[in-house]
Amino acid sequence: IALTSSTGTAASDSWTLSSPQQTLHLVIELDSVGKLFFQTDFMEKNILRPSSLGLNFGRDISPTYLFLSVDTALVRETWTTYWGVKHRVRNEYRTMKLYLQEKSDRHQHLTVEFRAYDDGIAYRYHMPDTVENIEVMSECGEFRLASEGDCWWAWADYNALEKTYRHDPISVVEHAAAPFTMRLDDGTHLSLLEAAVDDYTTMTLNRDSLDSLDFHVNLVPWSDGVAVKTSAPFHTPWRAAIIST
Repeated sequence: IALTSSTGTAASDSWTLSSPQQTLHLVIELDSVGKLFFQTDFMEKNILRPSSLGLNFGRDISPTYLFLSVDTALVRETWTTYWGVKHRVRNEYRTMKLYLQEKSDRHQHLTVEFRAYDDGIAYRYHMPDTVENIEVMSECGEFRLASEGDCWWAWADYNALEKTYRHDPISVVEHAAAPFTMRLDDGTHLSLLEAAVDDYTTMTLNRDSLDSLDFHVNLVPWSDGVAVKTSAPFHTPWRAAIIST
């Protein structure tokens, strides 16, 4: 089954997007309030606990959404590299596009595109051509780890992109640059990263508190605090997690 869906109440929905070989399951939930979450299971183990999603266009707004529709597809394709070990690369994943509308006065439409690979997940946001000038203040995305482990990371301070990577317990990391790679206590390897950054600011990962393993997507802002100044239509970079044993 590529996609399963369930409805708890008239205002609560969830969908499970499974990878082509069923090794990975990406669960997306729109709760009764309208907040959007995802979680990831890999090889019958929970890797990412329910983690929030959303784009913030105001300074103190936690966005909520109404469900409009959903599309799914199975993609099998092969593309040619210009360099590398292999000349042709096979690309297989299942994808879901979730069409939403903000509950705010703006009633902005937002599409969240998810992909489930056998070795990872990815998502990004699409804004349709309904608004001329857009200011993105922040993303509400999180990666809430299911277990402790050790990691390879570099401190994110906006001043330099190239730093020496450190090997530490995950629990000592406060603000990491991407990619952020770790080995969980059960032996699962996980790398959090972004891809296809085009006309958009870069992502770092901030730990929510010293007693948690929850990291939220942090956008490097302009001097006035706005993260992204653009116009529709546009899409964000991919937020991705590569997962392996």
